[in-house]
Amino acid sequence: EKARRELHAITSSEEELERLNTEYRSAVKEARDLALSLSEKRKKAAADLEKRVMKELADLGMAGTVFSISMKQEINPDGQIEHAGNVYMLYPHGLEKIEFMLSANAGEELRELRRVASGGEMSRIMLALKNVILSADIVDTLVFDEVDTGISGKTAEIVGKKLKGLAKNRQVLLITHLAQIAAMSDNHFSVQKGRAGDRVTTVVKELTRKDKVREVARLLAGEEITDLSVQHAEEMVSMAEKN
Repeated sequence: EKARRELHAITSSEEELERLNTEYRSAVKEARDLALSLSEKRKKAAADLEKRVMKELADLGMAGTVFSISMKQEINPDGQIEHAGNVYMLYPHGLEKIEFMLSANAGEELRELRRVASGGEMSRIMLALKNVILSADIVDTLVFDEVDTGISGKTAEIVGKKLKGLAKNRQVLLITHLAQIAAMSDNHFSVQKGRAGDRVTTVVKELTRKDKVREVARLLAGEEITDLSVQHAEEMVSMAEKN
């Protein structure tokens, strides 16, 4: 039986090769049509995403920031996709290599987001993106750190409201040092470092509502909590609970 299969492969190799080549040409044509269609949809989606993300960033205290999506196609004679007189490389997710670009200040050139964004900028850009694509996002839990860097006052309140809105549909874990944002939490944990003998320990404690108000008051007033700061904290927490 093995010899019979080997003989068949030898005697019908040309027919088998032609069959495989036919399958390959058909697969390349299908991939080409899908890739070109995807490219057109990406161009339209990118323009809309850029505009909506920049609107979110303005709300988050990053007015003037330019967010752009770079989509590059690689012309290569060894590529698989022919179009408009050129031959392009085909990647697992289409013809384009996609890169998010950022200019954080007016006059600065666009650079790769992953290289130039600070921790605080990255958190706010991620918050903006998540708000824009929420309905299509498959991620169930979001973690934000330093999202409050460089903001205060009204902007901090807006960031808090956007995070609270996001938390209605996703689990949001957030590290913050701003009272305006901390007041809007559904669940509040205090994280403190301590010592146990010669070792440094970290203690995480879930706070009751009363403890939460005092913690927000501490963020407002510092270590010395006053009656006035507690009243202010109570007002902030109560207002957040109504949203």
